[in-house]
Amino acid sequence: MTSAKIASLLLVLIGVFALWGATSCRERAITFERSAEAGALPSSGAPGARRGAPEPKKVLLPAVPAAKRVRVQLPREHEAFTVAVISDLNASYGSRWYPESVHRAVDRLIELDPDLVLGTGDMVAGQSAGLDYGGMWEAFHTVVSDRLFDAGIAFAPTPGNHDASGYPQYENERAWYEWAWSYRMPEVDYVSAEALPFRYAFVARNVLFVSLDATVARPMQQEQREWLRDVLRAHADVSATIVYGHLPLQPFAEGRRWDTINDPSLEQLLVDEGVDLYLSGHHQAYYLGRHGGLRMLSTGCLGNGVRTLLGDTQPSFKTIVLLHIAPDGTIAVETLTGENFDLVVQNELLPPSVGEGLHRVVRDSEVAPPMLARQRDDDGGDWDRLEAEMTLRARMME
Repeated sequence: MTSAKIASLLLVLIGVFALWGATSCRERAITFERSAEAGALPSSGAPGARRGAPEPKKVLLPAVPAAKRVRVQLPREHEAFTVAVISDLNASYGSRWYPESVHRAVDRLIELDPDLVLGTGDMVAGQSAGLDYGGMWEAFHTVVSDRLFDAGIAFAPTPGNHDASGYPQYENERAWYEWAWSYRMPEVDYVSAEALPFRYAFVARNVLFVSLDATVARPMQQEQREWLRDVLRAHADVSATIVYGHLPLQPFAEGRRWDTINDPSLEQLLVDEGVDLYLSGHHQAYYLGRHGGLRMLSTGCLGNGVRTLLGDTQPSFKTIVLLHIAPDGTIAVETLTGENFDLVVQNELLPPSVGEGLHRVVRDSEVAPPMLARQRDDDGGDWDRLEAEMTLRARMME
């Protein structure tokens, strides 16, 4: 047999094995365009599927596991609807571990048993090339999602810049984000799910919840703005409306003064359409305030990187925020901190305002009574430690 014939035969054999391998691979993996097939919710708009967007790169992802969905718990009509809010749980780039504060926060959430948990972004430590995205999401689900699932607590996320940045170079990370949540979104009454899990809206207990795809520091794109307007107008008869996204509308923290959406027309839209509260993460400093006619809350982080409020001298603190939503739509805010998240933050000890000029946010005084602290008092709880902690915080701010 000549050398040419031997070479030809080898090429044929290589081609056969390559075809077999590709077929086997297709049985084990999928691209993000097919990631929601198992236990699918309403169609999710994959990155690149939106009109006018470039064709996405193919990203080979693991097969979607069996669906893990939790139905939102709905309290009796006369009871408040309790929603917990957590944010910024990640550590350093590429980390597949979580600080002890995250583990303790999940312990506390399971103990509190809220009706729903919202996550305002940065669940993993991405936004960098070459990371183990699958490993990071597996770690997050092990530490947070699976534990909440096992406790029967629904979790509704919104993407952060370290989860699914909207800048084009992070399209692969957005594919992983879609895969990570394609089988885990909560069972709720979705009123808009065409771009799930990036932006979506649902109604629970006559409260409208709207997740924004807000991961880049720039005004919101017109297409998402129009979608938001249409969703808000179509559900103007709800008792309360809560919009949540990763980036804030106004600055809260030192070092991130310009790292906001900075979109006055978007903020005015929220006011005009009667939004009751805008929740954000990213600045990793807790503050409940008002800017113009809009009530807004910057969630403290649970992971690494607690920041300092604008104009303050001491770092903020890690938080679990509880929203107690009355049947009439009134939203009372109760915020927990401390090593085990059993201390209630007193809002009057926060700065009277943060920011300057057109970006000044004034402290909001409409907070809940210390429900958990009162319960501890009834049970012989630790009021002295609570008072000492808050007194220390007041002295630090003098």
